[in-house]
Amino acid sequence: MYIRKITAILVSVSIMLSSTAAIFAQDTSDLQLTADRLNKIGVIAGDGNGNYNLDGSLKRTEASTFITKLMGKDAYVKENKDSLVKTVFSDVKETDWFAPYVGFCYINDIIDGYDGKFGSKDNLTEQAFLVMLLKLLKYTGTDDIKWNDNVFKTAYDAGLVTEQAYLTKTKDDGMVYTRGQAVLVMYRALSIKLKGDNKTLLQTLIENGAINRDIALASGILNDTIQTKIQEIVPLNGRKIIIKFNETINSIDAKNIRIYEENNENNNLAVSIVSHSGTQLEIETNTQLPDRIYKVEVTDAEDLEGNISGILTATFNGYTVTSIESDLFKISKAEQIGKNEIYVYFTQPINENVEFAPYYELYENGELYANGDLLTISFAGGENVASVILKGKSFSANKEYTLKISGQLVGAYGTTLGDGEGDSYSFIGKDMPASSLVLEKITAITGRSIQLDFNRQIHPLRAEQVYSYSVSNSKKNPIEVEKAELISDNVSNGKSVVLTLKTAFDVNETYNIMINCIQDSTKQYSIEEKAYSFSGYYSIAEKLAIKAVKIIDSGTVNVIFNKAIDYNSGLNVINYQIRNMGDKTVRIPGGVRFLNVDQTSIQLFLKREDYFVNNTPFDIEVLGSMKDYTGVSVINTISQTVFVDKVDETKLKINEAKIVGKDTVKVTFNKEISTEMANLKPQNYSIEYIEQGKFYKKVPIAITYFDDRSIVFRFNSLEADKEYIFAYGMVMDYAGNVVTGSDEDKAEIVIGK
Repeated sequence: MYIRKITAILVSVSIMLSSTAAIFAQDTSDLQLTADRLNKIGVIAGDGNGNYNLDGSLKRTEASTFITKLMGKDAYVKENKDSLVKTVFSDVKETDWFAPYVGFCYINDIIDGYDGKFGSKDNLTEQAFLVMLLKLLKYTGTDDIKWNDNVFKTAYDAGLVTEQAYLTKTKDDGMVYTRGQAVLVMYRALSIKLKGDNKTLLQTLIENGAINRDIALASGILNDTIQTKIQEIVPLNGRKIIIKFNETINSIDAKNIRIYEENNENNNLAVSIVSHSGTQLEIETNTQLPDRIYKVEVTDAEDLEGNISGILTATFNGYTVTSIESDLFKISKAEQIGKNEIYVYFTQPINENVEFAPYYELYENGELYANGDLLTISFAGGENVASVILKGKSFSANKEYTLKISGQLVGAYGTTLGDGEGDSYSFIGKDMPASSLVLEKITAITGRSIQLDFNRQIHPLRAEQVYSYSVSNSKKNPIEVEKAELISDNVSNGKSVVLTLKTAFDVNETYNIMINCIQDSTKQYSIEEKAYSFSGYYSIAEKLAIKAVKIIDSGTVNVIFNKAIDYNSGLNVINYQIRNMGDKTVRIPGGVRFLNVDQTSIQLFLKREDYFVNNTPFDIEVLGSMKDYTGVSVINTISQTVFVDKVDETKLKINEAKIVGKDTVKVTFNKEISTEMANLKPQNYSIEYIEQGKFYKKVPIAITYFDDRSIVFRFNSLEADKEYIFAYGMVMDYAGNVVTGSDEDKAEIVIGK
C-alpha cells in the first residue's frame, strides 16, 4: 500500500457567499452523465469529446489529480505550479502534466511513494482510493479506518458504496479498479455530509468558493429553487429582533446565529431563539446599545429542499431602550447611577420587602457576579425605585450585566414579581465615578435655623444627633446646635436636615459648619469631619397666605398657598374652617390631603350635610395653629372668600377594576376614599361570575389600601379565561360619607397588560 495519510483539513478560501446549499441529484444509472456532471464542476477532465476512459484502470497519478480537485485545490495547484512540479520522486518529471498534483499530494501527506519513486505508471487499488475519500470526508479517527479490516464497511456506512457485499469485505479482491468506479464514488462523496458536520462535501466546496454555485446548478448536481437570503431584520425592543428570510427554513440552533457590533466584532450580543415560524425567527439578545449598528450572521440555515446556506448577513440599528410599562409587577428598567450602584424601577409600588438581598442576583457577561451579602438594597426615593449597591465590586464599561430578582419579592400591592416567576433586566456597564454622599446646599431659612440638603436619603440615627455637627462664626467661636431634625416629608423625601441654633445669625457674616459624621440610609456612604461654609443671610419670610381657592364639586375644595406648609399641621382638619357667609354656619372638613409633593396645595372634603350651597358665598379659613414649612405658626387666621355659583355632587364610582397580578385585582375609584377600617372589611366587596350556568360570588381574602383612590384585593384564585364583575356593598369616601353600591356601580374586571 502506498497511501500514507490524507489531510482532513479543507483550507478555506476567503470568499463569503450569502447562501450555499445542495440537494444532490444522485442519479448514477448513466455513468457517462455522471462523468459529464463531474467534468462541468472541474473534478475530472476528458479528451474534449466526452471520452473519459471510464473503463481504464485508475492510475496513481490520476487519483492524485482527482483528489486534489475534489478538495477544491485545482486553482491553488495551477497558481503554484512552478514550485509544486519539483518533487522528490525520480519518475516524476517537471514537465509531466501530473507533476504539480503529485507534488501537492506529497506535501500534504495525501499519498507517498516508495524506493524514491512515485509509481507514476502504477494502478491504485479500490481500498486505497476509498481511504483517500473517507479521510476527505473527515473519517480520521483511529477506529474509522483500519487497513484490510473495516475500510469497505466504513465506506458502505458512509454511503460511498452501496452493495451489501462491502459489509463483510476486508481486502482488495485483485480486480482492476477503473476510472468509472472512481467517478461513481466521487459523485456520491459530493452528496455525503462531512463527519461531525451537517454540510455535504459539495456544500463545503461551494461555500469555500472552490466550486461555482451557478455552475453546480447548471450541471444538475445542485438542486436549489430559491437561494436563501435574509430579507429584513425588525427590532422589536431593546432585547428582541425578528429575522425574516425570503423562504421557509427548517429549525436552526442559536449557536448558528451571531450578532455583533459592526465596528467592533468583539462586542457580541448573547443570542437565544424565542420562536421560529416558517420564514421568521424571533431572537432575544442582551440589551442593544441605542442607534448602534449591529451585524447579524446566520450560518447553515436549511431550506425545505435541504439546501444549507453558508453565512447569511444583514445589519440593523440597535433599539433605543425604553422603560417597560405594565399593569403587572415587573422590572421597568435598571439604570446605573454610579461605579457600583444602580437604581431599579418597578412597574408597581414597592415596600420594605424590596430590601431583602437574597432575592437578588447580578450577572456579568452571563456569569454570576454578586448576590446576597455582596449587595445592599434600599429605597432610593419614590414609591417604585430601589437602590442596589455592590459591596467591594464595581461595574465595568461595555460589559453586559443582568439583574435577576426572585419571584418571591412581594410588592406594595401584595403581588409577586412576575407572578412568582421573577424578572430580569439587562444593561451595559458604564465608566462612572463611585457613588457618594454629598452635601449639595446649605440655606439659612430663619434667623436661627439652617437646612442641609443632601443628594441621598439620610439615616436618622446620626442625622438627628446634635453632636454630629459643629457650627462656628467667622471668629471660630462655637455656636451650640439645639436641635437636629431629619425632614422626611414629600418635599425633602428624607434628604434634608434642619438645624436649630441657640444663637441668631448675623446676616452679614459667613459661618462654618463641620459635619463630624453622618451616613446615608444604606449606611454605605458617609461624610466624616468635612468642613463647609455658609452665609448667615436669610430672607425675611413672607407670611403664609392663601393664594387661590377652587371649588371642585359640592363636597370638595382646593386651597393653594403662597408657600409650603408644615406636613403635620397641614393634614390636621381642625386647622380649617369653611364658613357660610349667608347663615354664618361653620363647617369643619371631614378630610384633608396634600395635592402635590411641594406641600403648597391641599384638598378639603366635606361631610354630606355640610356640602356647599349654590349661589352662596363661603369663607375658606386657615386657623392660626397652622404652621408653614419652617415651623412658623400663622398666629392670626387667614381666609379667602369664594362665591359658589352652581356645583354638583360627584358620585363615587369605580373607574377601573384590573387584574395586576396572580389572583390580585386593583380597583380605582373616581374620587378619594377614606383610610378608615370600614373600607377594609372583606364583606363589603365581592367578585361575581357565572360557571356552568350558575351564579357565584367570591369575597377577597386580603385587602390593601394603597392610595387615596385605590384598593388592592387578593382572592383565593382567579382564572384568566373567566369573566368577573367587581361589586361593593359600602364604601366610605374621604370625608367619611358612606356610599352604598348598586348594580350600576359594578365594574367588569379587565386583565392588566
